[in-house]
Amino acid sequence: MSWARRLTASLHGRLLLSLATAIVVSLAVWLFIFHILVRNELYGSYDDSLVAHMRALAAYAVKNPGAEGIAEYMPEFRTQQHQEFFQVWDAAGKVLALSDSSAGRTLPLLDAKPAMPTFHDIELPDGHLGRAVAQEFPLPEGDLRGHIVVAMAGEIQPLIDLEERLHLFVFIGTFATVVASLAIASYSVRRSLRPVEALSQSVSAINPEDPDAPMPGCTSAACPANSRPWLPRCRQWSGS
Repeated sequence: MSWARRLTASLHGRLLLSLATAIVVSLAVWLFIFHILVRNELYGSYDDSLVAHMRALAAYAVKNPGAEGIAEYMPEFRTQQHQEFFQVWDAAGKVLALSDSSAGRTLPLLDAKPAMPTFHDIELPDGHLGRAVAQEFPLPEGDLRGHIVVAMAGEIQPLIDLEERLHLFVFIGTFATVVASLAIASYSVRRSLRPVEALSQSVSAINPEDPDAPMPGCTSAACPANSRPWLPRCRQWSGS
């Protein structure tokens, strides 16, 4: 007999299996919701920061044709190695500005829309995994650049490491909760079913050839003759 059949062969096993299933499913749903919330919170805040920097850079680049590269030397656009990268292209795909953190290695020309920022997961110029946002910005009529595409990118490995640590911590906590819950549930179910098990053992020990015999384990004082008043009624129903 397989372990599943042995588990479902008893009332205790069926109740415990039902409780275990309910606990595991509930915690699995909670873990999925937690994953979505944490991921949205972490990456949402990071994306908002990238968008804010990109739009500030775009505002400067729009107003300063031919001097877009000077943005690298302005305090609000200074980048640090392994942290942030930016790049500006004109309508022809020519690089107009490049962050010093790129060390001369350009970002790929990213798809961009004029009305909204577009996010990309890319490999950064330093070889690390990064998150980038790009947007196309219109220029005044007569500007030879046509339009500009501004991209801001940053390394997301610290975010990935933080997310993995949070998941590991929550997984360990969830596993401990499942084990503790099942242990408590098993003890509670077994304790609650003790009277039923005792009654089952007593009933199974009754001699069907002598139904008037006292219940097994009873003394004459503890089990008087009328201790089972249901017997006459049962005999009446059975026609005896």
